[in-house]
Amino acid sequence: MSVANVSNLLHRLGGVYRDPSRVNRDASNLLRSSAGTHLKASTAPLVQNDGSSTPSVLLFSGTVAMIFRGNTYNTPVDIYLPPGYPVRPPVCFVRPVGDMVIKERHRNVATDGMVYCPYLHEWRPHNHDLKGLVATLSQIFGENPPLYAKPRTAPTRPEPPRTTTAVNGHPPSYDAIAARQQQAEAARIEQQQRAAAAEEEARIAAAKAASIEEQDRLTSETRIMLTSKLQHSLNTYFREARTIVSSDMKDQSKLERGTRAVESQRSALQNLKPHLMSLHETLDERTKELQSLVDHLSSSPAEEANVDDLVVPGDVHSAQMLQLSAENAGINDCLFFLDKKLAKGELPLDIHLKRVRKLAKKQFLVRAHLMKIGQVRASNGANGGTSPGNNTRNVESGNSGFSGGGNVQVPLPSHQGHIW
Repeated sequence: MSVANVSNLLHRLGGVYRDPSRVNRDASNLLRSSAGTHLKASTAPLVQNDGSSTPSVLLFSGTVAMIFRGNTYNTPVDIYLPPGYPVRPPVCFVRPVGDMVIKERHRNVATDGMVYCPYLHEWRPHNHDLKGLVATLSQIFGENPPLYAKPRTAPTRPEPPRTTTAVNGHPPSYDAIAARQQQAEAARIEQQQRAAAAEEEARIAAAKAASIEEQDRLTSETRIMLTSKLQHSLNTYFREARTIVSSDMKDQSKLERGTRAVESQRSALQNLKPHLMSLHETLDERTKELQSLVDHLSSSPAEEANVDDLVVPGDVHSAQMLQLSAENAGINDCLFFLDKKLAKGELPLDIHLKRVRKLAKKQFLVRAHLMKIGQVRASNGANGGTSPGNNTRNVESGNSGFSGGGNVQVPLPSHQGHIW
């Protein structure tokens, strides 16, 4: 059948194959090659091992050439493409014809003619095709032919009846000769039946042995495949479990650190709670005092506060510094207004100079006194304050050559205070 007819066969088969273009390409490549010269494409149902059959599929019938001991022989085969092709591998059978029989216990061909080979067992849709399959069949059949010619046996001749001579010299009677012939024929038939039974038993035993061997091979292949899949699944599960356990261990470590931090903060807060409670009580007491003071002030008549009572020095030095600072500010104001009067022409220049000279001298003494008090306070702070029992301190005004110089006795209080 030509390559063009493969497309017609696929069209008649309808939607049997999911990838008809791949089937058409593989079939065309096979029929165009030298390996597929003696193969013809047709359609036929495929009978499964359990007795069920598939719808009609593509079938390649014919012979596959093989070279055995330098001679070329043709092995009749049938190659079915199952509906799952090219995902599923083809199904191949050796079909003996005439006086050919399948070799018993063949490594690649079962007693029913089904072909088993690594090419089919390791079938991959992207790496295998029909052309490579036929080339592989030709190679393995050349190494170990699956068929041999049935030996021709010569026809057995019936054993002539043995005649006996009478003791007295007379020939045997006809009845005796007929009885002997019947006995010989019965013995021959029984011998043939025994030979046929023995041959049948040997054939059945060989078929059973081949079936057991095939079952053992399939069991071994299935065990190897299941072991490989189980190992792959276990390795995948182990890697996933190890990743999950590692992540859980990290989370547990973070939780433990967080637990320790929370416990530490909880302990610190518990230790801080009494102090906060005492502060809260103190705050409540002060709030009550302030509220009573506010109530007292709101109930008492409003009086105008004395400006001098708004700022009360905490100690003698603070009082002196407050007085001197006020005096210095007053001198500045006087100088400002004297300059303003001079600018307007309301004050003569000589009077202006005389009063400015007097105020400047006084301001110099005030500022010098302020600086000295600051130095004394700084030295007191460095030495830890005034020693007990000493209520006065000498303030050196310096040898500046102005009047009023000398020692100034400044009484000190017995406690430290603040300027308000």
